[in-house]
Amino acid sequence: MGFNIAGKAVYSVVWIAAVSLIMDLLGFSTQKWFTVGGLSIVLLTLAGREIFTNFLSSVMIHATQRFVVNEWIQT
Repeated sequence: MGFNIAGKAVYSVVWIAAVSLIMDLLGFSTQKWFTVGGLSIVLLTLAGREIFTNFLSSVMIHATQRFVVNEWIQT
């Protein structure tokens, strides 16, 4: 399974490099595209981390402490 993921990663990198080279040869600036892509990855990572953390917290609360309707939760 690890080899399949590594193969897909190499395949994706080769395609990105090829498209970048072709765009550069045609006179398009690739720096803006890489900047936008990098910032998008950072934002998606931060948002995904927050969502994943909240999901795990809700699972732990549900698994360890059963609450009923109209019950007050003290912190």
